Amino acid sequence: MADLSVDYAGFHLKNPLICASGPPTDTVEGCKAAAEAGFGAVVLKSIMHREVGPLRYQHAVPRFKVLDRFRPYDPWDPKKGIDSMGVSTRGEGGSVWTENEYPRFISDVKRAVGSLVKVGASAVASARNPHSWNEYIEMFRKSNADFVELDFGYARFYKYPQDLFDIVRRAKNSLPIPLTVKIAPFLTDPSGIVNGFEEAGADGITISDSTYCLDFDINGPKLPFHNTWAPFPTGVSLPYINRCIAECRMTGLKTSVSASFGVWHWEDVIKCIMAGSDAVQICRRVMLRGYREATDWLNKIDRWLDANNYHAIRDLKGRILAEIVTDYARAIPREEPLERGGRPSLKAVWHEEKCRGCSDFCTRVCLYFALRASDKKIEVDESKCAGCGMCESVCPYRALILEPR
Repeated sequence: MADLSVDYAGFHLKNPLICASGPPTDTVEGCKAAAEAGFGAVVLKSIMHREVGPLRYQHAVPRFKVLDRFRPYDPWDPKKGIDSMGVSTRGEGGSVWTENEYPRFISDVKRAVGSLVKVGASAVASARNPHSWNEYIEMFRKSNADFVELDFGYARFYKYPQDLFDIVRRAKNSLPIPLTVKIAPFLTDPSGIVNGFEEAGADGITISDSTYCLDFDINGPKLPFHNTWAPFPTGVSLPYINRCIAECRMTGLKTSVSASFGVWHWEDVIKCIMAGSDAVQICRRVMLRGYREATDWLNKIDRWLDANNYHAIRDLKGRILAEIVTDYARAIPREEPLERGGRPSLKAVWHEEKCRGCSDFCTRVCLYFALRASDKKIEVDESKCAGCGMCESVCPYRALILEPR
């Protein structure tokens, strides 16, 4: 049996699976079920600031809808199998527990899950008032949580990033337990933000993603959100998250990282760790398949590690980073473009013996109108050819090749 234990944010987890902040961790019973299923940690559902009003913990009914995750405007068809399942939230709020109740909730969960499962508290304070975080920092300082996750997973927080870094510094100076930060999706400079949090003292970063986008059926819109936002297909955001993780690692990030959202299969756990993650947070898969999904995943991960001669899952961390090509064009010489009077060093050359005479791909894609089809032949006007490579890339028969002038 392989060693599945990992180090995350200053403590040791028995495995990299964390039950993420969300509906599965909003009750003591849910957290206990997560612990029994094998999760190494749970992050309690975020308490939201009182400025949100009663909606922060009052929920619409029904709260969730199961959809086809590849066509999120359609209902799920059980005949397609469970891998086509997706879930959206409808009026979902924050934790049901208020400021007076949340500390007791933390204690109740701690007693229920036992000492082998770490418990993280989570909070979303006000974007308009950076000092509103102080109340929650003080609350968590007096609690018996194992770690804290400050949820900055909303775009509204990033108008003034320096305010967020200051909040993390204050929290780090006050809290006697590890501090992690959840970042917002689709940041234009995720590595810059993440490195800013690391410099401010964060012990861990949760790299998240959005689950909403605009999508609809052109033959008859059937949006489940009353013509507002349709849910993004569940489980398809992982490539974005792994790109962020890899980018952060390659720019020197040392802080612990957990991936959240988009983790849909046990193989995704392997992918995240290979990209540089330390742990993986799971929510929607638990909602759709139950807490015992973690048990199945851990067994499959263990068998995969044994089959591939890995003694510990930690051996996978960052394994693909050295293989990543960050920019294929960096190895290509920069030249003065044809449009500015430059003379490209390459030109397209037509090889008659390879050509099938289709003339469809090459003449359509030439952005410089250097190719002309005539009697099943291709004529190349070298004075117009910019050596851009589109014709070479699309020709299915390799009849057009870039060659030195």
